[in-house]
Amino acid sequence: ANFLQRHPQAHLQLQVGNTRQMIEAVNQFQLDLALIEGSCHLPQLQCIHWRDDELAVCCSPDHPLTRLNRPLTPQDFHDVEWILREEGSGTREVFDNAI
Repeated sequence: ANFLQRHPQAHLQLQVGNTRQMIEAVNQFQLDLALIEGSCHLPQLQCIHWRDDELAVCCSPDHPLTRLNRPLTPQDFHDVEWILREEGSGTREVFDNAI
């Protein structure tokens, strides 16, 4: 709002999508800028690290992992069913790399 008050001639538009979609939109000159959570693998685009993010595992209070009464280890997640973001999502890429 402050930016638009100082620059009333500016036209801003918000587009929401996953990392892959946003990278492709910038690459095709459909967007000037994208904030993504995943990695950009296109060498023709300049990517600047802006913020760190943290992913958290969430489950029902009745889930078996809540009954372990100890810090969880990577092995605890081997046989767990996951609800995940779609392919192309930066969050999914981070998850896949971590697991």
